[in-house]
Amino acid sequence: MPSDTACADGICVLTVGSNVILAKGKNQIVKPIRYLTTEKSKSQIYRDLELDDLEDAEEIVIEILNRRSQVERKVKEETEETEPKEFLPECKEKALLLLKQPDILEKFIQHSNKWLVMDEPTRKIELLTCISALGTYPINLSLQQTWSSGKTTTIVATSKYFESQDVWSLAGLTPKGLIHQRGVYDTEKEAFIVNMEKKILIFLDEPQFETLITLKPLLSRDKYEITYKYVDANMETVTSILRGFPSAVFCSVKSKYTEEFTSRWLTASPSTDPTKIRKVLQQKADRKTSPEKYEEDEEFYVWQKAFNILKEQFPIKVVVPFAKTFEPFFRAKRPVDMRFFDLFMALIEATTILHAYQRQKDDKERLIATSQDYEIAYSIFKEIEKPTVYGVGQDVLDFYETIILPCTENNAFTNYQELARKYIELYETPINQNHMHDHFLTPLEAKGLVSIDTDPTDKRRKLISASGALPQISLIDNEGYMEETRN
Repeated sequence: MPSDTACADGICVLTVGSNVILAKGKNQIVKPIRYLTTEKSKSQIYRDLELDDLEDAEEIVIEILNRRSQVERKVKEETEETEPKEFLPECKEKALLLLKQPDILEKFIQHSNKWLVMDEPTRKIELLTCISALGTYPINLSLQQTWSSGKTTTIVATSKYFESQDVWSLAGLTPKGLIHQRGVYDTEKEAFIVNMEKKILIFLDEPQFETLITLKPLLSRDKYEITYKYVDANMETVTSILRGFPSAVFCSVKSKYTEEFTSRWLTASPSTDPTKIRKVLQQKADRKTSPEKYEEDEEFYVWQKAFNILKEQFPIKVVVPFAKTFEPFFRAKRPVDMRFFDLFMALIEATTILHAYQRQKDDKERLIATSQDYEIAYSIFKEIEKPTVYGVGQDVLDFYETIILPCTENNAFTNYQELARKYIELYETPINQNHMHDHFLTPLEAKGLVSIDTDPTDKRRKLISASGALPQISLIDNEGYMEETRN
C-alpha cells in the first residue's frame, strides 16, 4: 500500500489518479476524489460499505482528504517552478523597468529568439493571446498549418513565460474533460466550480467536434458562469460551473472547422519557408553542441516576473476612446464580420494591457488605449487577416493561389491529376489524392472557393473549378482611418 493512501478500521482506501477506491470486504466504491467533498458522499459510503455508524464515514472522508491534501502540497513543492534565489532581489525592479519599455513586444521577440526561429507575427499574436487572459475579453487563437511547421513549438515556448498553474496544456480532451478533471466542489452552490479566470488553454491536438460544441459558449463569452449538468457513472446528476473567460489556443493540422467556430478565433499559420527550416535545423544542431546556451537565464525570469506583475492587477479593464471614430472604417458586410470587429478590438485591448505601465487610466481605473495600440494591433492583424477571415490555414490559401488558380485560368476546369502535376512542379514532391482532397479541397469547397462536380463525360472523374482570385480589400480601411485621425 503506497504511503499516500489511508486505511482506517478495516476500510481500504486507494487513490488512483483523480479517483478513489474504497473497499470493505466484498463491498467497493469507486468515485472521483472531488465527490468526497459533497455531503451525500458520507451517506453513500455509510450505506454501500455497510458501516456501523455514519460518523465512521465522516472520519474516513476527512482522513482521505487530509492525506490527499498533504500529497498535493508535496508534489507542488517538488514540481512548482520558482525563480532562482539569486535572481529574486533585483528581479522585480528589472521587471518593472521592462514593462515601461515602449518596444516591449519587439524585446520579447528578441529574447524568445533564443529558443524560436522567425515566425514573428505568429509569436506576437501568441503573446498577446496569453496576455489577453488578464483582461475582460480574452482572445481565442487557432494555429493552422501543415505537420511539423512549429505550431506547438511556438505556443509552448511562449506560454512558458507565464505561471505554469495558469497554463493548461490539453491533449485528447473529451467533451466534458474540463468539467470532470478541474472542478472544486462549492458547498453553497452544490456544484463543482472550474475556475477559468487568468487561464491559458492550449489544445495540443485537434479537439473533438463534440468538445468544441461543449466549449462554444465559453469561446463566445456568453456568460461569466456557465452551468453544465450531466449524469455520472452512478446515475446521479452532477452540476459543474465554468467560471470566467480563458484565452484558448488550438493547434490544428486540418482546416476543417466551420464558420460557426472559426469566427470565434483569430487564425495564424507558422511559416514553412525553406529559410526557416534551415535556421531551425541550425538551431537544433547548436542545441546538441552547446545545450547550456538554451537554458532559462536571468532575463527569462525577469520576463516571468513582469507578466506576474500584470497578473496581480487582474481583471485589467481597458477603454478604447477611438473605437467610435474607427468603426466606420471597418468594412463589415456580413453578420460574421461583427465577430471579427470584436476580435480586433480585443487585440487592441491586449496590446494596451501589455503596455499597462505606459498607459494612463481614467477615473474608473481603466487603462486607456492609444493610437500606438491600434498601430500594433493592425500590423499584426493584416498579417493574419486572410486566414482569419476564411478560417483556414495559410497553407490552404497558398494551395488555392499557387496551384488551383493557375490550373483554372480563363474559367477552365481542372482535375486531381492536373493539380498533382502542378504541385510536383512547384514543391518537387508528390501529393496523395486523399490528402489533397481532405486537407485542401474540402475546406476550400466549404468556403465557396472551389466547386467539385462529376465530369459529365466520365462519371469516374471529378472536375474542379475556382471562384476566382481572392479579394485584396481588407476589412480595415487603414488609410482612411489614418487620414481621419490626422484631420
